[in-house]
Amino acid sequence: MDKEAKNIVPEELASVLTHFVVSLYFRIQEHPPKNFHVKLSSHGFHVLHILVRSETGEVPMTELVRRIGRTRQQLSRLISDLEDSGLVTRVHSRENRRSVSVAITEEGRRQTEAAFASVSEELSSYLSRLPEERLLMIQDTASQLGNLADQLEMLFDQKEEL
Repeated sequence: MDKEAKNIVPEELASVLTHFVVSLYFRIQEHPPKNFHVKLSSHGFHVLHILVRSETGEVPMTELVRRIGRTRQQLSRLISDLEDSGLVTRVHSRENRRSVSVAITEEGRRQTEAAFASVSEELSSYLSRLPEERLLMIQDTASQLGNLADQLEMLFDQKEEL
């Protein structure tokens, strides 16, 4: 391990990463994806992101409550707004009518994928102006951050189960 790596302070690194994530988040909030035709809160977009990334496009309400960090009542209002926009539907379990899942509609999937494509296009436009050696460094870092995000998600899931 080289000398620079030994001097890394986790708290400082966490602060830098937090600044990056928050800055990117607010940049996207200030300049929403141009292909997204529905006004959404960050929680609404988070729900759509979870649904698009799920294997079936459907997630139980209880899991959404846990992952979004809102009460069941708050999430229910949010889901109603997303339903009114045609982006999701509620699916009642045949075995237990009180058990409800939320499924993304084709329009919801199309809008969400268009939004991600728009953000990706903006980032690509910026990245295309960088020299190759910097791009390789960013690619490696982005890959590692993606792995870290997956690990953190598993860690948070484990904490919530305790």
